[in-house]
Amino acid sequence: VLLCVPDAEVAGLAETLALAPRTWAGTVVAHTSGALSADALAPLAAEGADTLAFHPLQALTRTAGAASLDGVFAGIEGAPRAVAAGIELAVGLGMRYVVLDAAAKPRYHLAAVMASNLLVTLLGMVQEVLASLDVDRADAMAMLEPLLRGTLDNVAAAGPEDALTGPVARGDVETLRAHGLALRRHLPHLVPAYAALSVETVRLAVRAGTLPP
Repeated sequence: VLLCVPDAEVAGLAETLALAPRTWAGTVVAHTSGALSADALAPLAAEGADTLAFHPLQALTRTAGAASLDGVFAGIEGAPRAVAAGIELAVGLGMRYVVLDAAAKPRYHLAAVMASNLLVTLLGMVQEVLASLDVDRADAMAMLEPLLRGTLDNVAAAGPEDALTGPVARGDVETLRAHGLALRRHLPHLVPAYAALSVETVRLAVRAGTLPP
């Protein structure tokens, strides 16, 4: 039984199902939250269910249609018997999997949120910068798509350190200063985000060896 509901509804749904006039012993019950552990299903575990967290590491939206799960990782966490069932489900769906413990779930989900949700936020910021040049928002995405795909291909092939290009990796301080001044003049609310991301890019460039510590 898969509970595909928002995180805030998992515990309440588990309590409701635990009261159902049926025997839960021998049934695997899983939620699809990336952040919650299998303990969120404790009322069902108390009724004998094998409880599991089974999180597809894929962006699923209401409008994009059904995304293929082929090759997608599932984050799996729970008791050993439930984990075995989760692995069987993942393999049956053509997925790969990673087995986690409950303490790792917040960091696992944090990584997923940073890779997906915060990337969308970053692209929204980029779109805003181009809109300040009167570039249509749809045109902005068309302009950026080849760059984004090329960057993702480079990261996938070589990792972030070797894929990093641009003014930080080259140590072009004057270019970075010009960016900051342009943001401060036209889009000042983006300065803190740009500064924070640039600092992390410096750290990445140092790890890559393109900048001295």
